[in-house]
Amino acid sequence: MKRFIRAAFTICVLCLGLGAPGVAGPAEDAAAAFERGDFATGIGVLRSMAEDGDATAQQNLGILYLKGYGLPRDEGEAMKWFRRAAAQDNAEAQYALGIAYARGTGLPKDLDQSLKWFRRAAALDHAGAWYGVGLAYDVGLGVQPDPAMAAKWYRKAAEQGVVQAQFNLAVLYDEGRGVKQDQKLATKWFGKAADQGDALAQYKMGFRYESARGAPQDDAEAANWYRRAAEQGDAAGQNALGTFYQDGRGVARDDAAALMWYRRAADQGNSSGQYHTGNMYYYGHGMPEDPAEAAKWYRKAAEQDLSLAQYSLGFMYDKGRGLPQDYAEALKWYRLAAAQNNPNAQNRLGLAYDNGLGTGRDHKEAVQWFRRAAQQDQVDGQYNLAVMYEMGRGVGQDYAQALTWHRKAAAQGYVKAQ
Repeated sequence: MKRFIRAAFTICVLCLGLGAPGVAGPAEDAAAAFERGDFATGIGVLRSMAEDGDATAQQNLGILYLKGYGLPRDEGEAMKWFRRAAAQDNAEAQYALGIAYARGTGLPKDLDQSLKWFRRAAALDHAGAWYGVGLAYDVGLGVQPDPAMAAKWYRKAAEQGVVQAQFNLAVLYDEGRGVKQDQKLATKWFGKAADQGDALAQYKMGFRYESARGAPQDDAEAANWYRRAAEQGDAAGQNALGTFYQDGRGVARDDAAALMWYRRAADQGNSSGQYHTGNMYYYGHGMPEDPAEAAKWYRKAAEQDLSLAQYSLGFMYDKGRGLPQDYAEALKWYRLAAAQNNPNAQNRLGLAYDNGLGTGRDHKEAVQWFRRAAQQDQVDGQYNLAVMYEMGRGVGQDYAQALTWHRKAAAQGYVKAQ
């Protein structure tokens, strides 16, 4: 299963609250200048304060250089000011150095140094640094992986509202790594991240309501979360919302809306969105059938190794639908899908070898592919394997085996086997 671990960091931008309330001073002058858009004056005041040793001013000047706000972007100069502030135990600057070493931004990439600075900031109760230490233990950045320690640090940060920590803590509960697996707690933390607007967490919430994973099965609630993710541009959420519109789950069935969301996902390179877009054109859902357009989208998904699309593209070459008939090209795509254990492709490969389509006739090879499909309950594969046993083609004639596979196919309603 693909693991979703969030490795994003954010740093405070212009933390200028330096002076006491109601007391005028350089900090207030700088803040007022930035507020009215007078960067030259604000930076001048900030630089004077930084050169006089004010740690918060040094940290903010580092941010301006790092982001290129009112100054030419200069990562090296940013690191210089972060170091000065960090030496005075400015937690935000220490955290920024941890990020810089982790990414190799303005400094050589050095995971040991990254963890060192995250730890120093964490000791000063910087919630982002708690997340950084947790991530280091989670994936092994400058330290041996230790999911239990990762959970400890993620929890501290998550309880302070760090969205990435909330997401990653949810993943640990979902997978049972470093903590006892608990789907309800996973849902709780995904929900907290989702409520803060994290699109991937919103997608996860949709999936959890759809599949009753740590939440009651509720298609309407799933659709709600998928929509929130989709409207933020999350491609997985867009594809999922498309399936809900196509199937009428949690929303009224609407092929036009389904295609719209599939296309948005597809245009972002989401292979499932591309495949579903192909299906809409192939079967003419909400539009006239357009096999050529379907083939275009199947190809995009197939080239990303989506086995369903590889099978569909192979089938179109096999049948000459939307593409010139080409058995060799069909065989190529069937092979790719079959290698990913796609049972339909395995059955079609069996037929290709049995009939010599795009390859030499090889009944033994055909039997092997029919068997692989049949063992996955692919009904055509079961029937075809039964025929091979019955006829003694590519395998020793065996009526008992033939009857076994005929019965399996018949149990699935396959008329020829009944």
